[in-house]
Amino acid sequence: MERTRRHAVPTNRGNANGRLGGMLLLLVGLSPLPLGSNRPAFWAAWGVALGVIGLVYFLSQRARDSALSIGPRHLPELTILFIVLLLFVAVQVLPLGGLGYSPIQTFPRGLQLSASSISLDPATTSLTLLQFASYGLLALLFLQVGYRNSRADRVLNAIFAIIVAYGLLGIVLQGQLGALLGIPGSGGIATGPFVNRNSYATYLAFGLAIGVALAIGQLERGESRRKRHRRVATLALIGVGLFVIGAALVATQSRMGFVAGLVGALSVTLLALAGRRLGTGIWLGILAALLLGTVGMLALNGSGLLERLGSLETAGDVRADLYRQVWQMILSSPLVGYGGGTFEGAFPLFHQLPVSPDVVWNKAHSTYFALWAEFGFIFGSLPLIIVLAVAIRLLAARPSGPRLAAIGVIVVAAVHSSVDFSLEIEAVAFVFVAIVFLAIGAGIGAAEQRRHHA
Repeated sequence: MERTRRHAVPTNRGNANGRLGGMLLLLVGLSPLPLGSNRPAFWAAWGVALGVIGLVYFLSQRARDSALSIGPRHLPELTILFIVLLLFVAVQVLPLGGLGYSPIQTFPRGLQLSASSISLDPATTSLTLLQFASYGLLALLFLQVGYRNSRADRVLNAIFAIIVAYGLLGIVLQGQLGALLGIPGSGGIATGPFVNRNSYATYLAFGLAIGVALAIGQLERGESRRKRHRRVATLALIGVGLFVIGAALVATQSRMGFVAGLVGALSVTLLALAGRRLGTGIWLGILAALLLGTVGMLALNGSGLLERLGSLETAGDVRADLYRQVWQMILSSPLVGYGGGTFEGAFPLFHQLPVSPDVVWNKAHSTYFALWAEFGFIFGSLPLIIVLAVAIRLLAARPSGPRLAAIGVIVVAAVHSSVDFSLEIEAVAFVFVAIVFLAIGAGIGAAEQRRHHA
């Protein structure tokens, strides 16, 4: 009797985590549809949806007298850093003028501005706080989903299928959505539902890294002959998915998105190669397939991308001018920044020639610079330190499909974020958080299972 009761809780908890995984997949799958969820209304809507999902899940666990599979105590370094970041963003919103805080900022052209709060736009920073809290809750929930390795593998496959579906949608709608919305220069460019080609390219590059990780996972399985046919069929499906993603990625004509995708896929391959669980011939075949696939994609549909590579020098000069002025903005308030989400409103105070006045620069075109401009060097570096800590944890874990995929996704994000703002798009950030914390959950779950069997 005692033994039955002891095993009932994990079974119930596993069922609850399975249902939770389904709800989170629905959220991650739908989030790209409304323009990549890059609007305040969508941030609020998804924040409410996540809050409801989390509340129902936590209450159901409490009703069953079941603890979380993985709590914040399992990740103390990440938890502390994230809480400090949330507290600082909350402080940016506070009306500190009543406490005597009223800094006078000096801007170019002799402009001066006095504010009662750290943020120049407390309402926008409040939305940024909501976004960050949503990412934190999503991370905690995906930790629970990933705790069981078999479920983590299924969810990883489902996310890959979702990205493949959006890749196919981008090919079908190539240039049509941008033309419908009246976006200049969008003809013939694949943007999917994101409208912005670079954000869509990062999303697809995530899928490329995930697909390569899944393919390597299938090749490493030592199964019986009866299951070999199933494995071949699965590899064929993954190959088709990678072809769709690759074709859509090339069709975005995103230069750095394409490079980030290749670097992410290559990093997954090299990391798996370090484990050397496959023969040399198979690894040479994988590398040859990556090379041939890249050349084939460029030959079939890469003319637009190759043409844009020819304008790289001009684009680089424009970005260099922009980054110099963003750097000036950062140095003007290096400790506390101008408030989360306020770059669009604060940068015009620094915007001057030679950066074109005909373009609305509502993003820093570098997530690193954007973080420092909005939160200062210290607090703006906290998200970077969190990602670095996550990467170190994943590299130290045992090899697995989710782990390889997560490292590939981190590499893609790190590379593309240096010159663009894709991770500032909520649908892209959702996939990033989902893959990374699914992998961490799988690693913790596997470690606890080994301890129980020891």
